[in-house]
Formats: sequence, C-alpha cells, structure tokens
Amino acid sequence: MMRQNNAPKQNRNRKLYVTLTMVFLVIALAPILFLPMVSGDAKLAKIIGIFSVAMTIPVLILSLKVLQSYYDKAELRHKPLLIPKAFGYGLSINPYHPAGKAIWFGIIVVVVILLIKMIVTPA
Repeated sequence: MMRQNNAPKQNRNRKLYVTLTMVFLVIALAPILFLPMVSGDAKLAKIIGIFSVAMTIPVLILSLKVLQSYYDKAELRHKPLLIPKAFGYGLSINPYHPAGKAIWFGIIVVVVILLIKMIVTPA
C-alpha cells in the first residue's frame, strides 16, 4: 500500500510516531499506579486522573498518525470506511475517508469533553 520512493521516510516517521505513542502512553498510565497510595487525598487523586486523561489526547493524535503512516493517502481516499488492517486480522477505520476523519475527531472531542468535566467537577 506504500509507494516505494517514500518507503524510507515513511518507515522513519512510523518509528517516530510509534515511539512517541509508547512514551506518552507510559506517561499517561504511570501515575495511575500511585492511586492506591493516595486514596485518602481526593484532590491528589483528581489531579492524577486529570493528568492521565490529558495525556490520552496526544496518544490519540499519535495513534492516528501511526495508522496514517501505514496507508497510502492517494490509494485510500476513495476506498470504503472500513479497510483491512495493515497487519494482523480484522478491519480498521480508513483514516483518509471523510467519515473516518470524523470518527477520529469525535473520539478526541469526547476525551476533551471528559477532561473538561473532570476539571470542573469538585474533588
């Protein structure tokens, strides 16, 4: 699905996106390990939760970039919403389909709304 002339650049970008995704995922989930230690302090638990949810936003954006790096934009622009996964079994959302872009944007908006609700809710 990739063009040969862009393969080295695509591989570098893909490795960068995957690495950044893993780093942000660890940063997002590591503070959750400390929640049992702060169970008596509601404000600190709320801050940890807000931080973890806030860190999922870059994880979602980088996950979209990883997905896009596996597919050729020109080839998938006119394909259906659900396409075969780049590797493994199953289907994936076409990141270049208008509805696929809307689904990814909707997921990010839901996380942002959840984050705002967590911030304004008292501890």
